[in-house]
Amino acid sequence: MDINEQRVIDFGRDAFSLGCNLVVIDDGWFTRRHRDDAGLGDWVIDREKFPHGLRAVSDALHELGGQMGIWIEPESINPNSDLYRAHPEWVATDLKRPHSITRTQYLLDMANPAVIDDLTTKLLAVLADANADYVKWDMNRNLTEPYSHYLAAQGKMGEFYHRYMLGVYELYRRLQAAYPDVLFESCASGGDRWDAGMLYYAPQGWLSDNTDAYSRQLIQSGASYAYPPFAFGAHVSAVPNAQTGRTSPLRSRIATAMFGTFGYELDLAKLDGDAREQIKQANAWFKAHAELLRTGHFNRLGLAGEAALYAWETVAPDASAAVIGIFKPLNQIDFAYHRLRLVGLDPAAQYDCTLFGQTVTISGEVLMQVGLDLTPLNTDGTYRSDFVGEVGELVRR
Repeated sequence: MDINEQRVIDFGRDAFSLGCNLVVIDDGWFTRRHRDDAGLGDWVIDREKFPHGLRAVSDALHELGGQMGIWIEPESINPNSDLYRAHPEWVATDLKRPHSITRTQYLLDMANPAVIDDLTTKLLAVLADANADYVKWDMNRNLTEPYSHYLAAQGKMGEFYHRYMLGVYELYRRLQAAYPDVLFESCASGGDRWDAGMLYYAPQGWLSDNTDAYSRQLIQSGASYAYPPFAFGAHVSAVPNAQTGRTSPLRSRIATAMFGTFGYELDLAKLDGDAREQIKQANAWFKAHAELLRTGHFNRLGLAGEAALYAWETVAPDASAAVIGIFKPLNQIDFAYHRLRLVGLDPAAQYDCTLFGQTVTISGEVLMQVGLDLTPLNTDGTYRSDFVGEVGELVRR
């Protein structure tokens, strides 16, 4: 939350020099938001941090060749906010009974049309000033005492959950109608909020605050049974990971996040030269393969048992190319004796396979019937550790 106009612009200049496209102003751009216990619900731009408004930042980032996004969490409200002081009855809890506060927040009653009207007015004003290209719509707090004073007065409390979600959708609809070119990203909130209805308004969703590479391989594999990977918010974060304490190689974190929307959430100033060069190369590689990753057929592959291995394959519809991701959670002594069989290729074609730092030519039939040689996972020092990952490509000759 220790941000200001110049810091964001300088950060964007650095990020764009490494090939990033967009910088997001996270929590902290609105008034009284120096800590997380004040300001939620008011949504007024902090003119001390941003004396020229958010548009000045957006204009500067656009001039640098990139884009700008902002973070919001419309459903949450701090008790220390003007909105709560004016309308405590708008909180989704029964004020006559004991009620809890979580993350220094209550939730607003999204079933109440007056709440939706108030949020619409405030957020439209913010978007008009910000000229944002992207909105990260967070949802961190679950409903602990679901109650609507508005519905209770009508004898309709039994409709609370349904009307609550209709209210959320209505706020999305209004903001999208006013700003159809803005990309909205929703938040799964533990998975409960990532439904097909939400995807209508927000074509990508944040799967989990757990950004650990190994955890993400489990999370993204599971989510892929219902949703395409290009709808996953997937980021490379710092290590040791904030959620698990685990340290995994940067190349593994990058490879995992590439099977998603692919972004970063870390402080570039804390990275050494080698890490910055890896990020620069990864961004260029991802841009070159983004269309394939977005439109290709996604397959879950891998080895079970003691030689556990996660593997993902995205194949072009015409089988002309593929992107392969291979992830080894724990090192084993026998990976050299296993092969990873691919799917969806042209059996009669020859493919240039670039993986593990080398390029070899292999037929589609061999790749599907015999499989990829996993010897480097045993013999190359780069991969002889835990939680490693690698991304590569196949190109038909």
